[in-house]
Order: sequence, then structure tokens, then C-alpha cells
Amino acid sequence: AGVINIIMKRPKKSKFSIDIEGGKYKTFKEKIYSTLKLQSGYFTFSGENFKTNGFSATNKKVGQYIFNPDNDPFHYTTGTVSFGYSLNENVRLTGSLLLKGGYNEYDEGRTDYDKYFANLGAEILSSENLLWEVKLANNEEVRKESWGGYYNGITRYLLVSPTYFFSEKTFLKGGFAYRQGKAGAVSFP
Repeated sequence: AGVINIIMKRPKKSKFSIDIEGGKYKTFKEKIYSTLKLQSGYFTFSGENFKTNGFSATNKKVGQYIFNPDNDPFHYTTGTVSFGYSLNENVRLTGSLLLKGGYNEYDEGRTDYDKYFANLGAEILSSENLLWEVKLANNEEVRKESWGGYYNGITRYLLVSPTYFFSEKTFLKGGFAYRQGKAGAVSFP
């Protein structure tokens, strides 16, 4: 038998950054990122805002700042938090939450959307040779069309996976995974 160590991927140091970009078609992107290194884990936060007025592929003056109602603007905002924490040398917890919202405009229409994603995980070394991995996740997306269309989709996920180590490089992995997806949509009114 060998020794199994749970090694957490964590940042080497705390970090904070802000990036701002701009470009053609009144395109702007702002990003913020922060990670905090803890003695037994980490915590991160990131956010991004992106907006562009788009361009028209049918306009002969593409790239110039002129009024063109055929431009297809696009915008989204995303925020994410995540963490990892070792309770002790045998138990590690991880998790994240993502929120995203935005819109796409096209011709005479518009789609607004929101996305929510959350997951929790645990790795538990229950004996010298047996590692348990457990993950729970939930993902939901909602889209609303200006013409009355609507979509709501949800996916849920559960994983329970034991890994038995015969040696450091030889192991047997099994498990149970369950995924549930459901969606509802309304098309033309």
C-alpha cells in the first residue's frame, strides 16, 4: 500500500487585477479579478462586463462610426466566486457560483438571458487507500425573446465516485453519476 495525498490547486499568492479594454464599434470590456490565498485554501472573485454595438456585414462602410440600424449590439456581465478549503489532511471542500446576464440585439428583436451555476464538491480520504469524490451541481438558463418566446432550462448533477489505490500509479475508479435535465420553451405567441 502507498500513501495518498490530497493536493489542492490553490494560488501561490494573493492577487488583485483590473483590466480595461476598448475597440472598434464602441466595444468595451472591463474585468476585475481577486484571489485570496488562505493557509488551508483559497477564495477567488472575478467579474467581467462586455459591451459592443456590433457591426453590419451588409454595410459598405463597416468599421466607421456611422448610424446603421442593422448593427447587432451585444452585452453581458458575469460574476464568479469560488473557494477551496482543506478541513484537514483527509478532507477537501470546493465550490463555485457563477451569475451571468446579458442581451443580444438583432434586426428588430432582442434576446435577454440569465445564467446561474453553482457547484459543491468534496474529496474525502476515508482510509489509506480509499478516496471518495462527491460533486453536486445546478445550472439554470433563462432566455426571453422580444417577440414573446421564452426558454428555461435546468440541469442538476450528482457524482459519487470512490477510487481505490493499489499503489501511487495503479488504482481502480468507479462511481455513480446522475444527471437530470429539464427544459420548457414557448415559441411563437
